[in-house]
Amino acid sequence: MIAFIGRRALLAIPTLIFISFISFVIIQLPPGDYVTSYAAQLRQQGDYISIAQEAIMRQNMGLNDPILVQYWRWISNIVFRGDFGHSLEWNAPVGSLIWDRLALTLAISSLSSVFTGSSPFRSASIPPQGNIPFSTTSSPFSIFWAKAFPISCSH
Repeated sequence: MIAFIGRRALLAIPTLIFISFISFVIIQLPPGDYVTSYAAQLRQQGDYISIAQEAIMRQNMGLNDPILVQYWRWISNIVFRGDFGHSLEWNAPVGSLIWDRLALTLAISSLSSVFTGSSPFRSASIPPQGNIPFSTTSSPFSIFWAKAFPISCSH
């Protein structure tokens, strides 16, 4: 069992690298970059920045680097330093934004699991009326259990 878990953990590493790279590339695909959208936003507000200022911003943010260099910088900061970067939109560290939202997400999913997991017991505990075979009374329990825990029914 330990060997199986070890193999699965080792297989997860290239999978995570592949998924993170594909996600990074997809995020980079739309035309333009943050500096372009920032300059457009300033123009809408009546402010302007020069092309030289845009070039300096791109250089400081590393947006002129090849995509593989940008990916390596991003993923190595996450893996080796735990630094997810800085959100330019929210003007805050991305790690704190993730943790703030993760706490609420975990609370909601935990409560949902408790309520969903207990519903088969409530529904299946209603006593049958009359002379009904066991297979008929046990099927609602099975159906509710499958809905509550779909992973347990997939194997």
